[in-house]
Amino acid sequence: MMCCRSFVLGNEGHTMTYIHSCSLYCERPECVKAQRDEMRDGIKRHEEMAAMASAEIADLTAELAQLRAVEPVAPPGWREALQFYADRSHFVIADADACDAIAARCRALADAPPTVAELLPMVDATHEVRWTLDDDERRATGDDAGTLAFQWRTVGGSLWSEAYPSVADLAQPARLVEVAP
Repeated sequence: MMCCRSFVLGNEGHTMTYIHSCSLYCERPECVKAQRDEMRDGIKRHEEMAAMASAEIADLTAELAQLRAVEPVAPPGWREALQFYADRSHFVIADADACDAIAARCRALADAPPTVAELLPMVDATHEVRWTLDDDERRATGDDAGTLAFQWRTVGGSLWSEAYPSVADLAQPARLVEVAP
């Protein structure tokens, strides 16, 4: 009993080609040989594709490493640093005087003392914040539970009175003072 069909293509005195339409369980020598060759070619194609993918991944990894190596670094100096960050944000500081004014403001901010608002989180039973406003001395004290109390007194006075903080108080330059509990 034949388990496959064979078709002859081109019988004009040239080499004949057979097409086998059987399953993988066919034991005809021509079918076994054709299936073996087909599997061998398929494995070779898969190996070639895997090699190409590996090469492409290696190329992309190398390209990424080059891009990371070229990451710009801020240059020294105020003017150069400001222009560097301006370029990264896609705007240009063309006026040298404006650049110097921005640099001066940045230096002033860096040298400015902290404000009351910045120091309030540090207030506890052993630290208080002190500042002056309208010729009055003011302070913020705290306890271990995290409760804050605001007080004021005239400069040189000895009696502290309860006060409510205002926005003006929070923006004032202040100092953190260590006190005995």
